[in-house]
Amino acid sequence: MTAAAAPNAPGGSKGSGPDLHHRVTDALLGYGALYLISIPFVLWLAARYELSSWPMWFATTVALLISVPHYGATYLRVYEKRHDRRRYAVFAIWITLALIACFVASLYSVRLGSAFLTIYVYWSPWHFAGQNFGVAMMSLRRKEVPIDPVGRRLLYGAFLLGYFLSVLALSRLGSSYQAVVGTGDGRVYEFYRLGIPEGVATTLLWILAPAYFLVIVGAIGRLSRGGYLRATVPAITLLITHSFWYALPAVLTEQIPLLYAGVWVSAIHSLQYLWITSYYAKQTDGARIPAFILKCLLVGSAINVLPALLFAPGLLGPLAPLALQAGVVSFSILNIHHFILDGAVWKLRDGRVARALLGTNGDESTTDDAPQGRSWVRPALYVIGTLALLMPIYVTIEVARAASSQSREIVESASERLAFFGNDHADVYFVLGQHRAIEDDYAGAETAYRKALGIEPSHYGVTYRLAGLLLRDHDGRDEALELAQRAAQQSKYSDPASMLVLGRANLATGNVDSAKSAIQIAVKLAVQQGDNELMRIGNNLLSVLKR
Repeated sequence: MTAAAAPNAPGGSKGSGPDLHHRVTDALLGYGALYLISIPFVLWLAARYELSSWPMWFATTVALLISVPHYGATYLRVYEKRHDRRRYAVFAIWITLALIACFVASLYSVRLGSAFLTIYVYWSPWHFAGQNFGVAMMSLRRKEVPIDPVGRRLLYGAFLLGYFLSVLALSRLGSSYQAVVGTGDGRVYEFYRLGIPEGVATTLLWILAPAYFLVIVGAIGRLSRGGYLRATVPAITLLITHSFWYALPAVLTEQIPLLYAGVWVSAIHSLQYLWITSYYAKQTDGARIPAFILKCLLVGSAINVLPALLFAPGLLGPLAPLALQAGVVSFSILNIHHFILDGAVWKLRDGRVARALLGTNGDESTTDDAPQGRSWVRPALYVIGTLALLMPIYVTIEVARAASSQSREIVESASERLAFFGNDHADVYFVLGQHRAIEDDYAGAETAYRKALGIEPSHYGVTYRLAGLLLRDHDGRDEALELAQRAAQQSKYSDPASMLVLGRANLATGNVDSAKSAIQIAVKLAVQQGDNELMRIGNNLLSVLKR
């Protein structure tokens, strides 16, 4: 959400009534407290659990309950009312149709899809910064803080320089800095970094970082003049804590990878967005907040799921060569569309927005008294959204059923059903590979394991089992050693099974000393864990090495 500047208007929040939502909105406009709490919490997580990325279940839950509804809030704002659809027709219809065409075209062109992924990644930090600038301005105006042009420019400049620091970190040659969800490897689609040489990047950093600090100090000093320091606390807190997520990680880059977790930042951004849009819906339409959030969740789920689902392998997937990556480009273009719509509809100079969010009289009045005709679109979106919400539950049931099944046929059926909807799951292929290996179908087991690693490259169980399987073939021994080494590192050399595979892989490739060391560790771990079978196998291998 972005908000353009508007002339100061007296009255602030007085015209909206002292209801609970109003008071909490005033308190959370800068959500500084949430940031201040979250920063030490994230650092504690990093130190306590040695996390370099967020667990999959956490990312999925956050996306489903917070991030997805925030997309729905934008679509409701633009499309729900006839007046808004007409007013924003260029964005709501023509740009939307153009982006849909771009989505389809990207399923036939890696370069085009990569271009949209790159646009999304570079635009996303600015979208967050723009929303925070708009929220800071909203907070100051609700508190009736005088904002002169210099103060506004300093505040805007602080967020702008923070964005430039993020762009610099994203663009350094060889950087692996991830500013937002989607920065990483898209497997097929690629994020195009600008590739700024290290020397140039360092010089720019020495220019931007001090300038950023000075502009922040100048903005705080300018806005708090005349005894307004207390009233500016939310905006100042937002400005300072925002730097923890943009400027500081950009400066330190690889040293604090979790501090700038895209999932975490997106969640806070989405939570703030939902709170303000729900407040707007309540002020303008008398909406009930739970019902509004539910609508946002259903619409957001439908919009997130439908494009990629249409190109699932069982539907239109065979018609597009890049259909398996539809989710990546769909998510990128969805966000670009969200950024465009968001920038168009949330302007404090808009009379209706100003009246609702600031409690002031705007410069124009807009109403939509025309009766709303019945339409099949809204119910269809709600149905699709409901099905989209049920999809994770369905996937969970299928995975659990496959994991507990003793029948290869049942597991294969589950994998086929999930693949039909484009929801292939690594754990299902993992179980399928185990079943095929037990039945001595080693080629089928290898195929299943490779599919699992294609979905989840860091899957530990698959990694060392595939390594053991490849040792059966002389031509696969080098790959087996590489996989075994990766599995041992993933387990931190504490799992006897993976250490045993590592020993066998070293032995097969002629690294006798390394093989002996790995097998001895495996035997020691097996004794500690009471695994007699692995202990017996390890001792037998050691006996062979002594001959």
